[in-house]
Amino acid sequence: MERTSTSLPGSSPDEMFPVLTPEQQTRVLAHGRLRQAKSGETIVEPSTPGIKFFVVVSGRLELHRVSENQEELIAFCGPGMFTGELSLLSGRRALIRISAGEDSELIEIEREALRGLVQQ
Repeated sequence: MERTSTSLPGSSPDEMFPVLTPEQQTRVLAHGRLRQAKSGETIVEPSTPGIKFFVVVSGRLELHRVSENQEELIAFCGPGMFTGELSLLSGRRALIRISAGEDSELIEIEREALRGLVQQ
């Protein structure tokens, strides 16, 4: 994927996906569970209902836009970063494909548990 030297505000990974501190990750883990993902494993498929929230403990997740049988890598999440589309909170279907870019350890949280965490 070709990258340009100029970027729009909010387009760098650290602006798009804030990094949680170890303390924040511990707090999140209390509402979820640890999960291993193998390199290449699909974590979320587009149009899947009941998607989950993921925090990357180690490894990397890749986010892909899928359209007309084409797939484009649009972003990645490294350690401390988390996934989450607005559709996660609204209960709608996923808009993107998320896969493990390498063997990864994730914190996985169900939608309702995430809502409880956010409300705290």
